[in-house]
Amino acid sequence: IIFLLFWCFLVIGVKQVDQVSSEEQAQLLHQALIRATISCYAVEGMYPPDVAYLEEHYGVVIDPEAFAVYYQVFASNMLPQIQVISLYD
Repeated sequence: IIFLLFWCFLVIGVKQVDQVSSEEQAQLLHQALIRATISCYAVEGMYPPDVAYLEEHYGVVIDPEAFAVYYQVFASNMLPQIQVISLYD
């Protein structure tokens, strides 16, 4: 019984650590996208039109199996709305 309880606590602990790690990765990706977007504006005078532009020209790497990225541009001189959603939930 003690072994079974220990095993259950171990499984629950690993799941919680995995969830926290996934959230931190999503936050780091969001920060990288913001930095690359602002760098693009500083260098080129306009915000990038889409995420593919950031991947191609600014080295941002997005794992499409792990994260969904919402990137909406309002105008070339306004910071786009960027949201990163973890698909590991």
